[in-house]
Amino acid sequence: MRRSTKVGVVLGIIIAILFFGLYFSKEYITPINSDAIKTDTDVHNQDESVVPPEIPNQDESVVNPEIPNQDESVVTPEIPNQDESVVTPEIPNQDESVVTPEIPNQDESVVNPEIPNQDESVVNPEIPSQDDSVVNPEIPNQDESVVNPEMPNQDEAVVTPEMPNQDESVVNPEIPNQGNNAMSASKIPYQTEVFPLNGIPDYTNTISIDRIP
Repeated sequence: MRRSTKVGVVLGIIIAILFFGLYFSKEYITPINSDAIKTDTDVHNQDESVVPPEIPNQDESVVNPEIPNQDESVVTPEIPNQDESVVTPEIPNQDESVVTPEIPNQDESVVNPEIPNQDESVVNPEIPSQDDSVVNPEIPNQDESVVNPEMPNQDEAVVTPEMPNQDESVVNPEIPNQGNNAMSASKIPYQTEVFPLNGIPDYTNTISIDRIP
């Protein structure tokens, strides 16, 4: 019995030491481990996602205002035409879509008034008959639809009074019996009219009517 008692006492002491050891280790060991996990505040930029203000342009997405044109999308006013989409007024015609007034006809869609007939759709009044649809008054009958009064009967639909009976639909009063509206037969003495019998032009069996005025 004495031997078993000694073994129980020894086991109780060991269990007590382990219990108190675990209890005190929770207070002293845990703070040491938590400090080891935390970031040391004395070391700058230990985490790469944080940019300290003391180190300029540490993050590439931030543009330092002290370094001009650090970001390519920013144009510094000190360097003209740094961005190709910006036209500096000092360099004329830097952008092709802009026409400088000093260089005439730089843009093909603009007609320079000093160069006549630069645009084909414009007719220069100094060059006669430049446009086919324009009739130059100095060149007679340039347009076929215009009748020159100096050339008689240039248009067939027009009858000049100098040429009698030029148009068949007009009866010249100086030429008797010219058309349907001929002079009355009563004004022509002894005019003989022949009428055929039964529609057969047999002049042996005709009736002659002499009209006496």
